[in-house]
Amino acid sequence: MKHKLCVVGFGGMGGWHVNHALKSDVVELAGIVDIDEAKRQKARDMGIHVYETLADAIAAANAGETITIVDTDLNSGDEIVIYTDNSSWY
Repeated sequence: MKHKLCVVGFGGMGGWHVNHALKSDVVELAGIVDIDEAKRQKARDMGIHVYETLADAIAAANAGETITIVDTDLNSGDEIVIYTDNSSWY
């Protein structure tokens, strides 16, 4: 069973994560979150599910989906898992 992943930010780093998730044997891309409508539309055009807000992605996880939400929009270039396994914040 693949682990579901939601990527926050569909720019350079987020796009890299999305491309690798789409090819992964262990991760299934659950969707993306981005504040930029053009980036959301690009994801839709690629057949990727778009959560309109981070709250929507978290609600999906709380509704029973096990989703790891990864924020790639940090100035340091580091990534952080902000929500995982229906209950944990980091």
